[in-house]
Amino acid sequence: MSKKTNQPNMICPCCGGREFITPATVTQDWRVSFGGDFLEEVSSCNDVLCEPNTDNIWSCFRCGGEAVSLNDFDIDHDPNDLVFEVEGPDDFILNWKNIGKFFYLALYASYGEAEEGNLTVGYSVYDKDRKLLDGGDYEYPQEVDTDTVADRFDEVMDFIFWDGMMESEETVKKLKIRVSDLERDDFDD
Repeated sequence: MSKKTNQPNMICPCCGGREFITPATVTQDWRVSFGGDFLEEVSSCNDVLCEPNTDNIWSCFRCGGEAVSLNDFDIDHDPNDLVFEVEGPDDFILNWKNIGKFFYLALYASYGEAEEGNLTVGYSVYDKDRKLLDGGDYEYPQEVDTDTVADRFDEVMDFIFWDGMMESEETVKKLKIRVSDLERDDFDD
């Protein structure tokens, strides 16, 4: 799905999330009683009367944080070079090794070699003591819209740990993910 030129470009400043819950005004068909009382929704959206706009609150689907425009996010963070703090209720296993319940994940624009039609985002995984555990490049299709490395977060997590990890809403809701104030220069490579 391509973005419209006037479409807002929002990001969660807490976790880097790029999916949100926000109001939109739509028409829908209802089944009603003889007096017009609602009985059942027949269609959820026939027409969009008012699309989401930035005057409303945009709540991050992942963490509930309030979104800001990517332009405002740029003031404090480089959207092409971000470090995330990730904490889970259970220990994470990376390359068959237990790395504990907390790690840092750095994502950054990369110009690594990729198959034709693909681009890459670089990643580095660090333990709680900021020691490098793993790293490399993740390839994704060039036609995919990307405004920040945060757009690739879920895919890289699936690639590093297990395929489908970030597709499970139950798993994602258990994770505590936040954009760190640290930069890659603050870590041991």
